[in-house]
Amino acid sequence: MTFTLSEVLLLVVAVTAMAFVIVFVGLSFQLRRTAAEMEETARHVRSLVSPAQRLLKEAESDVAEIRELARRTTQIAQDVQSVTGEASALTIQLLRALEGEVSDRARAAMVGARAGFAALRRTRSEDGSGTNGSNN
Repeated sequence: MTFTLSEVLLLVVAVTAMAFVIVFVGLSFQLRRTAAEMEETARHVRSLVSPAQRLLKEAESDVAEIRELARRTTQIAQDVQSVTGEASALTIQLLRALEGEVSDRARAAMVGARAGFAALRRTRSEDGSGTNGSNN
């Protein structure tokens, strides 16, 4: 059996059309599955939007609280620094005052001791009772 050129061309066109139909049917099934998966994904994303918005609002609230806490902490640190500076200045003044008072008392004690030793020497000299036998 011999085929004419037009029959061969018709056969090639028919086979090509069948292949096209097969590919088209496979593609349409794939497109339906993809569309169904996209719809499922969209539903899932929609269900996540509300909790995500709630978490975002909570995070914004937490950030505001943290900022307020940082502001208060900075203020407290500045107050502590101020109090520390004032306490340091008062301590230095107190130490200087005590130092002067202590050194004055020590000087007075030394002067008194010198006067006492001088009087003792004079008394011993007048009595003639020197410890090493010489008159000082």
